[in-house]
Amino acid sequence: GMGGCVVSTLIGALWCRKRCDAAELAGEFAYFPPSPSSYMVSRALDGQLVCTLNSVYFQARHAISLTRTQAQVFELRSASGAFLPAFYFRHADAKLTLLFSHSNAVDCGFLYRFFDELSNRLRVNVFAYEFTGYGPTMPTSAPRNHSQRHDVDAAYDFLCERKLDPAQQVIAYGQSIGSYPTLYLAAKRRLLGTVVHSPIAAGLQVITRTDGCCAPHRVFACLEPYPNLRLVKQLRDPLLIIHGTADETVSVGHGQRLAAACAPEARYEPYWVQSATHEDVIEVDEREYFARLGRFFEHCEAKRRAERRAEVPPDVEAARSRDALVDDRNALLDRKWDMRPVTEAAPPGALPAQRSDLRSDLQSSTGAGAACDAGLQPVSEPETPHGCLPPSAALA
Repeated sequence: GMGGCVVSTLIGALWCRKRCDAAELAGEFAYFPPSPSSYMVSRALDGQLVCTLNSVYFQARHAISLTRTQAQVFELRSASGAFLPAFYFRHADAKLTLLFSHSNAVDCGFLYRFFDELSNRLRVNVFAYEFTGYGPTMPTSAPRNHSQRHDVDAAYDFLCERKLDPAQQVIAYGQSIGSYPTLYLAAKRRLLGTVVHSPIAAGLQVITRTDGCCAPHRVFACLEPYPNLRLVKQLRDPLLIIHGTADETVSVGHGQRLAAACAPEARYEPYWVQSATHEDVIEVDEREYFARLGRFFEHCEAKRRAERRAEVPPDVEAARSRDALVDDRNALLDRKWDMRPVTEAAPPGALPAQRSDLRSDLQSSTGAGAACDAGLQPVSEPETPHGCLPPSAALA
């Protein structure tokens, strides 16, 4: 309609003003870092980085001390040259790590307690990094869509340097504008899974909801700063989409379009949160939110286990089964020999007879060589199997 034509014309004028730089144009509309930052990072006497929350936003002077987990603070260097604070929340029982890309108009300090809760409720590690232009880095650099790609690459590389296997242990989580770097990473790397929370299907579709021929997302499709609809078609690992049905900032239609476009091998039942807006997806039903995430994590692990089993050649699997069978029989043999205490008297002839029976069982099931493999010698020989009681000790 006419609204779409007007908006497209304005975008065209701004694009020319930005010297036809799509990244600069996106920066005018998409990024709203909090000012001042919600936290500061300093270096302690021992060289460790320390996070301090800004009292402008937090009334409790020692708010961080109220959390159950003290996050480790690191500094990443992105390909753009920016230094990015990152927070690593570790859980003692964690098998998985969430790589978290936050939403717009917040930084990691605002989400510190949420990361702590996420780690403890789901028993996972949470690694949250800052975007270029957000947090304490804000005064020295400006956020751009290409810098988001560099930022998430730096976070991914950090986890790999810590000996994590992303395909087995890392689930990427992106909220709102953080859905772009998350899907960008998931499209080019193997991860255990991906979660997008109130995601954007296309950035230009957020500006106007019109869908006519002159709508911005049609006129400037080649300039789309957040091509999530294209990226989601390239996923190979499970994708969970979470979106509120009453979201007026990024309508639920964005999540629905991503679900429809998702590659078949990555599809998983979306979580449409009834009556939830852009800001309260978790608060509407907190218990269900955590339950859904838990079930999704289990699904991702089960899918990866099935893939690993399918990759094992049949002959290797058969050999493993035979070896396991022999090991089980040897273990059973050792347990039978150890059942009789040394001080217990056995009837004359009982021990050799038991020994002979076990030898016969092994020979009938694994062949004549199995008894020797198990460490048994013929009854008439004086040698004693390793770990077994000698006849003289048992009959004493």
